[in-house]
Amino acid sequence: MKENNGNRQIIWTLTKSCSFNCRQCAVVATPKGAHPSVKQCIKIANNIKTLPAEFDLSGGDIMDNDNKFEILKTVAKILGPLKCSASITGLNLDKPRIDFLKTLKNVDLTLNCILKKRIIITRQLEYIKSSVKAISQLSANNIPVAVHTVLNHSTATVKNLSEIQSYLDNNDIVDWVWLPLYPVGRASNLPPAAFEYQDLNTLIKQLPGKVKPKLQHTLKQENICHAKTKTLYISVDGKLVACPWALDKTGNPYKKFVLGDLLRESADKILSRNWVSPGCPRNMKII
Repeated sequence: MKENNGNRQIIWTLTKSCSFNCRQCAVVATPKGAHPSVKQCIKIANNIKTLPAEFDLSGGDIMDNDNKFEILKTVAKILGPLKCSASITGLNLDKPRIDFLKTLKNVDLTLNCILKKRIIITRQLEYIKSSVKAISQLSANNIPVAVHTVLNHSTATVKNLSEIQSYLDNNDIVDWVWLPLYPVGRASNLPPAAFEYQDLNTLIKQLPGKVKPKLQHTLKQENICHAKTKTLYISVDGKLVACPWALDKTGNPYKKFVLGDLLRESADKILSRNWVSPGCPRNMKII
């Protein structure tokens, strides 16, 4: 999701079900992963809709079958489509799905490379192909797209990033975001990606294309924690969590970061209570 200077950003994992099984998946999604009922999602949505926030509706894959697609549409209608973005894999982009995505603020996709060779991929090859195709489809339908590239020491090369940049330029994509590989969820066993801010700026200057990347706040080395104040996370079972990245190896939030249960009470009530951060989890101290 794109960063903004006003409202909180809330990432909501609507499902842990996904057609893919990627190494970098923070929520440890699988083809048989869990997802809540429509009734539960409606209750959660009603308990957060009054928040001054922008919502990133995510997964898993939230659109690869009709049941999950119906949940996504229901939730977006309650929250307000223009307050919502959808993080998708790009699978099954038929006309009804494309027409729905036109109503949202924007669509988020991850693209770490164009070609498999030379790259130690943390996304499955079919996922990459799906993202590449979806970027072209969405652009052709004038749907705002934000492309996220996860940096590690294999993807953060001038050659790889220039290939991505060229593809984005060819598809008139103007919103490109870089973020580090967070060693959370299934990525817990992968080496963390630590980069110096000045080195990233030097890397950006070497890219020949038009679209220039924006750096996620952790890459800017601001040394300011966004937990609860600027970002929140909703787990698949309805827990309101202070930080989207405070996840263990199973993709579940650390208990000390859980603020409350949105199936039991409203976000306003939960956020009215004092919460003292236990400090950044050890696995997240990557900058």
